[in-house]
Amino acid sequence: MLDKFSVLYILYVTGGESPTYQATRLCKTANVVVISASYRLAPESRLPIAFNDAYTTMFWLQRQCKYQASGDEAGDPWLMSNVDFSRVFVMGQSAGGNIAHHVIVSKPIAELHPLTIEGVVPVVPFFSAEVLSESEKKFPDDDILPLGKHHTFWRLALPSGANRDHPFCNPLSADAPKLAEVKFPKMLLIVAGKDPLYTRQIEYFNAMKQAGKEVELVEVPEGTHVFRKIAALEAENVRVDKAISDFIHKSHLS
Repeated sequence: MLDKFSVLYILYVTGGESPTYQATRLCKTANVVVISASYRLAPESRLPIAFNDAYTTMFWLQRQCKYQASGDEAGDPWLMSNVDFSRVFVMGQSAGGNIAHHVIVSKPIAELHPLTIEGVVPVVPFFSAEVLSESEKKFPDDDILPLGKHHTFWRLALPSGANRDHPFCNPLSADAPKLAEVKFPKMLLIVAGKDPLYTRQIEYFNAMKQAGKEVELVEVPEGTHVFRKIAALEAENVRVDKAISDFIHKSHLS
């Protein structure tokens, strides 16, 4: 048992993704404090507003870290007693996985000092591009994420006039920040083999490796985009839980 918990900061898709259930599950399996952050939604609030909201939450955590370091009673008393702010992990699922990426690339993580981002865990991150990928062609009528629905989400979320090669959508586009030039913490990328976004996520993994980043990959071959909610895949979800826990605590030991 660690003297203090790790903070696992979770960004989940708002609505339909059971953030409370996932947070509770991770608390139990990884022995972490989970902070689930909400963010404003499109189309009323187009990107990058969600990224800015996520970073605002990170600055809130930074203030808590400073309060703890100085003994200031203005901090949340429970967090002051139980959280190790030197060990923060950013995790996001689906749209939250996209946001987790942009939290890292949008501003230097050194700006969060003394808060320390030790790792990032994107789960089936919501990336796309104008040209259809192999998995998008293979699963065009996916029950959860058919192409029409997928493209509509991006049309409503991206800045007006932008297409799916905008860096907010396609982290490998020509206009996106160069991964080699961004200081990333360790990454655990979790993907699902039957997700229409699978090919994009594997391309992202390969690009991260080529950029010299420390990144691990966990695949759920029979998983769809929402495999974390599927009871029939419970054994695979247990495996994913263990991978997340091992990643967090291995980071601590190293």
